[in-house]
Amino acid sequence: MLSCSRRLAGPLALAGAFGAFFLAGSARAQVLVTTTVTPMGSLFNYSYSITNLSAADLAIINVNGLAMDPAAATNLQAPAGYQITFDPNLGIASFLPGLSNSSTFGPGSVVSGFSFDSAFAPSAVTFDTLDANGGTTSGTTVGPAAVPEASTLVSLGAGLSVLAFIAVRRRRTISAS
Repeated sequence: MLSCSRRLAGPLALAGAFGAFFLAGSARAQVLVTTTVTPMGSLFNYSYSITNLSAADLAIINVNGLAMDPAAATNLQAPAGYQITFDPNLGIASFLPGLSNSSTFGPGSVVSGFSFDSAFAPSAVTFDTLDANGGTTSGTTVGPAAVPEASTLVSLGAGLSVLAFIAVRRRRTISAS
């Protein structure tokens, strides 16, 4: 029978490597998220423009802390080659390159046209990004905000880990092609 320390050595090493990967890349991505809010009767239209000021492709941009209600983001639209998703359970809108083509948030690029409608008024919200090299950054922009619960923050961390895995796997698949 293996001792407790030997049984935990593999998982602990994997967790340490995973953490080191993200800490080593931390703060390399430099991103500007610009929001335009247009009132439309009882709704607000939120339109986002992403400027990549870093030297690496961006894999995903998440706008966090949105009102956790299906009405927080409706009529989601993205420019050709990109996609936008909204998870009302987590209160996160994600902007990312489409999986079926080679569109990226390349270095120096500006991508506009991510938009959605919401019944919730504008407020300051945070955004997080992940670049293709594992670099992360965060900042503040405008969105239909709600105060997140503690369980939401745990879910956000788990969701970002899954998205990071998918982004790295996707990059490796594209590079191998």
